[in-house]
Amino acid sequence: MRSQVGLRLFAAVVLLLSLTQLHSAASAANYDLGTLPLPYAQPIVGGTLGWPGSTHVLDTYQFKVPSPSQLTTGAIDIVIWPFVNFANLTVDLLDSAHSDLVVATASGSNGFLLSYANLVASSTYKLRITGVLGGAWNFAGIYKGFLAVAAVPLPPAFLLFGSALFGAAAFARRRSAKQASA
Repeated sequence: MRSQVGLRLFAAVVLLLSLTQLHSAASAANYDLGTLPLPYAQPIVGGTLGWPGSTHVLDTYQFKVPSPSQLTTGAIDIVIWPFVNFANLTVDLLDSAHSDLVVATASGSNGFLLSYANLVASSTYKLRITGVLGGAWNFAGIYKGFLAVAAVPLPPAFLLFGSALFGAAAFARRRSAKQASA
């Protein structure tokens, strides 16, 4: 029985190694999500196969927002001991309108959570998720998470200021109409 478990474990390792591109040091995927409808919420999943410590995942999600918005994204490292694990997962939010300027970043050994409330309408943004396989026997890495974007609500002070401005204009118009008739 023990020899069968050992043989199955060895076969799994050989299968993982045969599936990897051992000459490649990175696995990358690019996703163009276009202009997101608001509110927007979708799962994100990615991963890579390769040598522990030298294989990286580099996934990019590109998108635009139709109005000022706030973003929340997060992911966890799916750990299947001892062969599937990232040493670290990092997410960067890039502003493509400014030469891929990093505007926010988050990382963690078991995943990440990032919130950013200043997305500008019609600007192109990218979420760049990176990770490196960790441990001596980790030949794969998998992450699972979400991407959520919502419109930034108009602050009540703007509505109050707008109604006060409208009231002052109406009062001035009424006053000038009274003076013209007198």
